[in-house]
Amino acid sequence: MCQRVYFVQCTKRSTLEQKVWWAADRRGYTEDMNEAGRYTGAELDQCAGAYGDWIAHPHWDQCASRLQGFLMCDGEQLDLRKYI
Repeated sequence: MCQRVYFVQCTKRSTLEQKVWWAADRRGYTEDMNEAGRYTGAELDQCAGAYGDWIAHPHWDQCASRLQGFLMCDGEQLDLRKYI
């Protein structure tokens, strides 16, 4: 299934030239987006910090069906009764 995830930028460690991201499982920091953690909204609800310490950047993880151009997610079925 497709889902919205977030990359979390640390504003204390980031500069205008280089962004610093939370690593996976909140285990440190990284400057490499490929090593940055993907966090769900529920996980962000459990994160603490002073106001403005971090910024959550939304991103969509798409399922294989959507990546191939289909309108429906993996496992979803179209219910035509909605359109009759």
